[in-house]
Amino acid sequence: MESHRRPIRELAEALRAFVGIPRAQLFHVTTDAALHDSVAEVAMSFEHHADNVSPFVRLDEAYSADGAGWDRCAATLRADHAKRREAMAKHGYALGALGADMVGSTPLARLGATLSAVLAAQCAPLSGLLLVLAPGHVEDPTAFERDLGELTRRLPTVRWILIERETCSIGPELATATRAGHARALVDEDEAVRELEAKLDAASVTSLDAPAPAQTGAAWPKGALPPGAAGSNARRSAAVASVAASLGLPAALFTGALRDLRNHVLRGAVALRRGDPVAAARCQGQAAKAAAAAGMDREATLMEMVLASYLVAAEQRGLARERYQACADRANGKGWFDLAAQSLMAIGSLHLLDRDRSAASVAYGWAGRAARDGHHDGLAIEGFRMAGQCAAEDGNRDLAGRLFSEALAIAAPMGDPAAGRTSAPIAARQLADHFERLGSRPQALSLREQADRMEAAARGEGEAA
Repeated sequence: MESHRRPIRELAEALRAFVGIPRAQLFHVTTDAALHDSVAEVAMSFEHHADNVSPFVRLDEAYSADGAGWDRCAATLRADHAKRREAMAKHGYALGALGADMVGSTPLARLGATLSAVLAAQCAPLSGLLLVLAPGHVEDPTAFERDLGELTRRLPTVRWILIERETCSIGPELATATRAGHARALVDEDEAVRELEAKLDAASVTSLDAPAPAQTGAAWPKGALPPGAAGSNARRSAAVASVAASLGLPAALFTGALRDLRNHVLRGAVALRRGDPVAAARCQGQAAKAAAAAGMDREATLMEMVLASYLVAAEQRGLARERYQACADRANGKGWFDLAAQSLMAIGSLHLLDRDRSAASVAYGWAGRAARDGHHDGLAIEGFRMAGQCAAEDGNRDLAGRLFSEALAIAAPMGDPAAGRTSAPIAARQLADHFERLGSRPQALSLREQADRMEAAARGEGEAA
């Protein structure tokens, strides 16, 4: 869509000038979630600019106040250099090895040493280095700007393209020192909504015999059918029924029901983007009916859950709670324990909005039980953990301790790496706080060590992958 293409084209022109004529050391891009990945990919593509001789490396690590992200950036640099060295050797170029891990008293110092080593290992025709830094989240913008300023001062031959989501961590001093350029790559929301509505209007009047692109609103000659599409309705219906039966799916899924369902969902999303949650709820209600009519019972429940969220946006919490409860009851009866747990968690969050922590604790506890019954361990842990947190905030600390313990009992058989990817470490620290208040220091210390161990195991497994 043009609302997405135009900002990318304009950004590409700005980046072409920055890469082709290296006068500035830093280029800052402000973007949004819709374009963030595309912006990073476009920036990386300029490594192949005819006038560029600098290797590009993309660094996506979030910035945390302790600077740990810089160590992960250094590891990415080392891995990229090793791959580049191997690829260049096949063409007769001798790119130097980096040797042992760089030493330094801080993560920033180690990153600086790694950058210096990469530069020192270069061979012709390579010169300099360009880092596409897309941290996603910056915990402390002041510290981030300070660190980035230190790196640009120490390493003037390293250039940077910094991509941030609707924020700016670059102050006037650093911008001046690096001759920083700046561009905005943001979707025009009004234009995007108009384009989507036009596609939905086109899709809604398209023949069911038209190809898939036309079914989603793409341009297609009126009345034109792909080869083999024409045929008797009887043959087509028989073929649809046969395919549906072989897949164990309702035949209605292969008719206009799926298109109607998709269009209702998208129109609801468009209405919400326009700030009309009442219209969004009305469209989403039609989506739920379309799914039910097509025999898609589980999908209909999902549509109902989305409808309930739109009712919350419309300030209709009572109706939303009723919808979520109906979804939970239906899901429990069907054995869809993940949907039951999610619906009950939503009810818990609504009770929290109403400042009723006792009711919230009960809802989250039921969510934990439903997820546990369905062996959805991550959901179960979070349900019991949130139930415990609400109970603790409500002053019922004994109940909170039991609920945190229940969460950890579910996490125990999972192993530390898997448990570390859930909210079990948080539950362990919350239970540690409980024992601390009771004066049981050894138990509290053990639980904190357990939390650290789970998180470390999860990080280690992620880095190995």
